[in-house]
Amino acid sequence: MDMKDIIKSQREKLKLTYEEIGNYVGVGKSTVKKWESGYIANMRRDKIQKLAEVLRVTPDYLMGWESNVTPISLPKNAVHIPVLGSIPAGTAVEAVQDIIEWVDIPEEWTHGGYQYFGLTVKGDSMYPEYLEEDVVILRKQGCCESGDDCAVMVNDQDATLKKVRICEDGLELEAINPMYGKKKFTVKEVKQLPVNILGVVVELRRKKK
Repeated sequence: MDMKDIIKSQREKLKLTYEEIGNYVGVGKSTVKKWESGYIANMRRDKIQKLAEVLRVTPDYLMGWESNVTPISLPKNAVHIPVLGSIPAGTAVEAVQDIIEWVDIPEEWTHGGYQYFGLTVKGDSMYPEYLEEDVVILRKQGCCESGDDCAVMVNDQDATLKKVRICEDGLELEAINPMYGKKKFTVKEVKQLPVNILGVVVELRRKKK
């Protein structure tokens, strides 16, 4: 197959959008469409590497240099999910939504229609349980149980990773690191700001240094 055919085949197989691929590679979705149509046939080496990663094939296979190479397949019973930028574990700052990598989760996790995403931890307010550059896998949901570690969006623009405590008069965002305090929101503030649960942490993945 030509490169354009491989791009289309893998994109459809992995159910990726042009925007998702573009975010990962660092180009606009229009550029991805041009690659897939064959309108742009040449690309930089770093873009070839990133495109091969997101499409789960080797760079040589993508370029058509090794036509007999089998595309890298997903592990059995696995689902490919994006790690969306980073989430602070300190003072809340604007959430980043760029796709920086892809990870696999067990397919059975998605039974019942559940969706998942990953985020990279920044800061030390959740130390020692969470370290800088850890990747947390979250189940996307708008509610949680008291004591869950969650990604929380405040005022529609600030995201943070905290332990959520549910109170009768609101909720509390608590850091594990004792050097950081707690932030409490009344029921009124939760509705007006608003304060929204983005997802609940279900797994921590730590890379070896």
